[in-house]
Amino acid sequence: MDEQNGSARARWAVAGLFFIVGIVLSTWFTRIPQFKSGLSLSDAELTVALLAPTVGALTGMQFAGRLTARYGSAPIARVATVLAPLALVVPAAAGDLTIAILGLLVFGIVDGITDVAVNAQGVAVERALRRPVLSGMHAAWGIGAIVGALSGAAAIAAGLTVLQHFAAMAAGTVAVALVAGSQLLPAGVDRSQTGGESPKPKRSWRSGWTRRVLGLGLLGGAAMLCEGAISNWSAVFLQDELAATAAVASLGYSVFTVVETGTRLVGDSVRGRIGPVLLVRVSVALAIAGLALVLLGSPADTVWLAIVGFGVLGAGLATLNPIVFSAVGHGSVRDAGSADAAGEAIAHYTTMSYGGVLAGPAVVGWLSGGIGLTGALACLFVPLLGIAMFARLTASAEPVVKPSS
Repeated sequence: MDEQNGSARARWAVAGLFFIVGIVLSTWFTRIPQFKSGLSLSDAELTVALLAPTVGALTGMQFAGRLTARYGSAPIARVATVLAPLALVVPAAAGDLTIAILGLLVFGIVDGITDVAVNAQGVAVERALRRPVLSGMHAAWGIGAIVGALSGAAAIAAGLTVLQHFAAMAAGTVAVALVAGSQLLPAGVDRSQTGGESPKPKRSWRSGWTRRVLGLGLLGGAAMLCEGAISNWSAVFLQDELAATAAVASLGYSVFTVVETGTRLVGDSVRGRIGPVLLVRVSVALAIAGLALVLLGSPADTVWLAIVGFGVLGAGLATLNPIVFSAVGHGSVRDAGSADAAGEAIAHYTTMSYGGVLAGPAVVGWLSGGIGLTGALACLFVPLLGIAMFARLTASAEPVVKPSS
């Protein structure tokens, strides 16, 4: 009973860490314009600065798998979720572009490690509870992002500087991280049995890149490509293609995010009833229906129908990434026969899915130059159909089995 209670507390603790990550990232996004004006950056200089956290995140992910395997996901998640908001204070306090870029690079590295560690801990909690919970944890990220956006608007209205805002955010989130971190599962649940005391076999850059990870990485990358495309182009589509006002156009992504978050709150329950493979197929069907509503026509009277379509798209994409995370983590544990395999597999998968997020906006932008934005968004049917065709790969997300110690 005590073990079950500890696992239940860990579930909410991990959700708390996801909530923090959502707040931190959203806080940064809301203050980018003031960050730019504060350092008097040109568009080109801002582009370089914004590239730094992306490069940092991809770099951090390459180390995160080995760190979680060596020390366990819990201690890495504890440290990373404390450091992430503190690291964001550095570029806010920077007096020149070089220091700001270095600060954002460090922030990105910590963010990449955080992403892997909290998802690995989430997979460990699923094994302990023997039921799906990762979708609800991802919902906490969405709630955090909404809270971060609203608090950012409030900070701007109150006249807080970027540094004042980020310092206040860091103080609050670090306090929550310290409390939540104390309730995570013990490091031993997914730490290498050698505990770092015995020599480990030499590993190459190919270690952990199994066929399962590659296949699921392509599935997750396809889902995140669609999400990245919608997040960056929904408002532009509504304004340029459907003649919506700027205020109405902003509703497309807002509705998408709110519905996606709400769907994730019930995603674990649905997955427990119908299984991951069927849920993936149903989700893709919803996403296809939503995309069809978005693209039904170009007259202005279809704007609200398109906004509804973005909401349906949010419902369809909501559970895909959490399911694939579970499939990667649980499948790698069964393949390797040890719990510490999950961290490295999740790190590889996160790299691929993050690549999808980055590729989505660029692919749509490139295609729109030749076939228009409506035609470019229509091309998202291709990755969605691909996910449906290979949905069976997510079968490794069930049953959730706790490995023997």
